[in-house]
Amino acid sequence: MPTAFGEWQVSAFPRLILRTLQVMRNSRKGPFFVMQVIVSADDLGLTRGITDGILAARDHGCLSGTSVIAGGDAFDYAIEQWRRRPGWLLTAHLNLMEGRPVAPPGEVAMLLDGNGEMALSFVALLRLSLRLRGAQREHLRTQIRTELDAQLRRVADAAGPGWRPRVDGHQHYHMIPIVLEALLELHERWDFSYVRALEEPLFMVPTLRRALPNYLGPNLAKHAILRPLARRARRELARRAIPHCRWFVGLLFSGNMTIEPVRAALAHLARRDGGAARSGDLVEFLLHPGRAADHEAARWGERAELREYYLSPWRDTERATLCSAEMRAALAPHLVAEETGAR
Repeated sequence: MPTAFGEWQVSAFPRLILRTLQVMRNSRKGPFFVMQVIVSADDLGLTRGITDGILAARDHGCLSGTSVIAGGDAFDYAIEQWRRRPGWLLTAHLNLMEGRPVAPPGEVAMLLDGNGEMALSFVALLRLSLRLRGAQREHLRTQIRTELDAQLRRVADAAGPGWRPRVDGHQHYHMIPIVLEALLELHERWDFSYVRALEEPLFMVPTLRRALPNYLGPNLAKHAILRPLARRARRELARRAIPHCRWFVGLLFSGNMTIEPVRAALAHLARRDGGAARSGDLVEFLLHPGRAADHEAARWGERAELREYYLSPWRDTERATLCSAEMRAALAPHLVAEETGAR
């Protein structure tokens, strides 16, 4: 599946490639233990087609929860369908990278392009936040907080008083330090019951040749950049006693989450360093089973990379993975009941 993550360069990561090969030797070492797993799908409500694909994975597969985009074209439809599925975990999928803002545009102008849409890539926002100093940086953080707060308010109003606020980030923007700062400030108001952290183990699949594009392409760069950011985020979340996953799986094989990487990740975590991942740790698996319908392609205008990303046939493959008997069997010892997944 093509990536919409940003302008990644992989030439600067030769040591990571060597590390990728080295972990093969450690994948079968150490004792087995019981972890707890939740399985998530992002992008609910972005379009009707994407939403229907996620709903099919929920109804016929092992999907613990989903994250909804407050500014999506099918937001109201998504909430209506979520209400029909009691116990299904609902997370606010905080979006700073595409579409119109939920907050008044005049209050978040630094996040918008000339068409009034959010269009900063992960890398562009990270660079901007590092370049700005003093009052300018504070102004950017205030606008980020304003937009995230507006999105949370829309989800909370639609979901009703029983919703316990859970959050993650569209394309994982919430791991960018300035976005995380804004999010932690909002925790004081929203009292988050869960925040996705993005620390993913580096694991190997048995059929290495077929998986090489995942290890040598942009997914490895995403993994390299997000892992230290996620470790920082986990420290901040732990300091505030905000529940979060200890491990995450879904970066290296984003767009290619078949049963093979699922099994490999479970085996690696269960034996990692003889128990560095402790019994009872919460692990979040992420798949993208929702594919946009062909007639929805115009939504992304001139952003061809997003059209390709949301219409990728790999999304159908990931939905099939979620609905397979092999997936159920692999996760059965670990899967957390929907209503208890908030932790």
